[in-house]
Amino acid sequence: MIFKVFFVAENRKAVAPSHIHLCKVLAVENGPQLESRINNIIANLKADGYDFAEVEDCWNISEPSIIGPR
Repeated sequence: MIFKVFFVAENRKAVAPSHIHLCKVLAVENGPQLESRINNIIANLKADGYDFAEVEDCWNISEPSIIGPR
């Protein structure tokens, strides 16, 4: 399965707070593997100095019939 996962990350503690929007395409075999990859990306964002990071949206792009709204 291939997922397009959208993240938002913020650095609220900085003198000039900043945020980013990030998109990753993840190829996984099952749900637990997807969750593990998402948690790893969030941990990496926090290690890069962002104090808040979460998934904004997630689409399964390997099955076109269930892609989000157009």
